[in-house]
Amino acid sequence: MDKSEIHIIGSIAHILDAGVGAPFFSNQKLFIGSDFSEFLREHITKIATSDDAKACSFYENESRVFQILKDFSEENFVSVSLDIAAHLFEIMKENIDIPAADLMLVHYKYHEKEYLAILKMNYKVGFTHQSQPADDGKDLVDIIPFRALLPQSGQKLSEAAIIDLETKTLSVVEKKFTINGVKTNYFSKMFLNCSSSLSPKSKLAIVNRAIEEVRDDFTPDLDTKQVAKERMETKKAIFRELEKTGTIDVPKVIEKVFEDSPQMAQAAKEKVEKYNIDKAPIAPKSDRVAKKYGTQVVATDTGVELKIPMDQYEDANAIEFIQEEDGRLTIVIKNVGSIVAR
Repeated sequence: MDKSEIHIIGSIAHILDAGVGAPFFSNQKLFIGSDFSEFLREHITKIATSDDAKACSFYENESRVFQILKDFSEENFVSVSLDIAAHLFEIMKENIDIPAADLMLVHYKYHEKEYLAILKMNYKVGFTHQSQPADDGKDLVDIIPFRALLPQSGQKLSEAAIIDLETKTLSVVEKKFTINGVKTNYFSKMFLNCSSSLSPKSKLAIVNRAIEEVRDDFTPDLDTKQVAKERMETKKAIFRELEKTGTIDVPKVIEKVFEDSPQMAQAAKEKVEKYNIDKAPIAPKSDRVAKKYGTQVVATDTGVELKIPMDQYEDANAIEFIQEEDGRLTIVIKNVGSIVAR
């Protein structure tokens, strides 16, 4: 996603802090200068390209937000934002563990399509200065805590949604908070009232966990060195699939990991089938996933940590793992032209 192509049509912010008893609703759009515009684009891009984001669909008859958005237009953007903010604040009043925030709504266009970003900017506690003039001339500059700092553009929001205003489909990032004593995804379930699929990050975690569980079930006596090697082979299989197609075909990866054991492959497939993630390839949005799986990270019991690019890991002329007779492992790094201390 090219953030420079995000054209912001309008934005507005509302203060939602149940701790002070009442919200502060704005009745005017924000002035969008260049710095603030960049701030909004950064957050929108992070959500749109996040592998934590879940694809969601409104429960149309039950969702208050969906009903509010049915007649959305540029002209009624302010009133729509007020209704959405009031709806969220009602939920926050009843559930004190939901953090206070500025709720920012952004109407924008990207590639000729219009979207609404709902950005819940939970407050961060930081410090700022406060000057205290004194009558005796001994003025004081004090450092005081300030609890209403907004997340910086480089930080991830823990609760946000991007809504396609034509199709009304959503991309949602969220965090569980305690609701009636139970950790709940209130943002999607109570506020947006939408169904959700697993995020690409969650799907990948399930695949890795399924492979680990099957390996533990079938080969419980593997030592730590063997377990580490098996995990590296899993990582290699996922990376090669990503490199080839840009997606991850789960059954293919499982077959590659357990190519010498059809029984283990079948057991792993049965585990992922329960989550319905074997039907379509996993499609990560961020290149960070490829970078993560493209590097083997090896930590030894002696405190040495190595980061090995996948091509080097697979090249016996670059690195070699030697199993010694006494059970220890020797790692040989070959053909090094130079080193740099960092």
